[in-house]
Amino acid sequence: DGLATGIFVMGPEKGMALIERLSGVEGVSVGADDTVSVSSGLRNRLQLSPQP
Repeated sequence: DGLATGIFVMGPEKGMALIERLSGVEGVSVGADDTVSVSSGLRNRLQLSPQP
């Protein structure tokens, strides 16, 4: 929970950069503008669908 809070405070770009540097950590970030960022370890495991 502490890591998630720290990443949230860092913002999407810096937060995702940190996730990519940490071993064994993956994440998904959804911005206020509905922009979705997915860490490299999850990209091939998730399928995003457009909003209806």
